[in-house]
Amino acid sequence: MAELYSFHSFKKRKETTELIQDKRLPVAVYQSVLYYIHLDVTELQQPAFEYISTQGSLQEIYHDNRLLFLHTFQSLLVHWKLLNTPHVLPENPFAFFGTVGDLCAYIEKRVKAL
Repeated sequence: MAELYSFHSFKKRKETTELIQDKRLPVAVYQSVLYYIHLDVTELQQPAFEYISTQGSLQEIYHDNRLLFLHTFQSLLVHWKLLNTPHVLPENPFAFFGTVGDLCAYIEKRVKAL
C-alpha cells in the first residue's frame, strides 16, 4: 500500500525549522566571535574580559594591534568556511569594524549569503 503524505504539515515543519535556524545564527556568530577574540587577546597578556558586548570597541580590545585583529578575522573566516568568498578590508580594519557588533554583522551577512 502507498503511504499518504500531508504536504501542508511538511511545509509547516520546514518553515518552523527555518525560523529556528535563523534565530540561532546570530547567537552562534556572536559566540564564535567572542571565542576567537578571547583566544587572541590572551596573547596581549592582559586580563580577560568578563563581559564583551556588541558595543565593545575592537580597537580598545586589541590595543590597536592590527595584525592580531587580522589573525582573529582570518580564524573566523576559516571557522565559518568563508575563505572562498572575496573580502576587501581597508588599510585600517578598525575603521571598517568599529565594534564587536560590526564584526558579527559582517560574518552573519556572509554566512547567510552562502
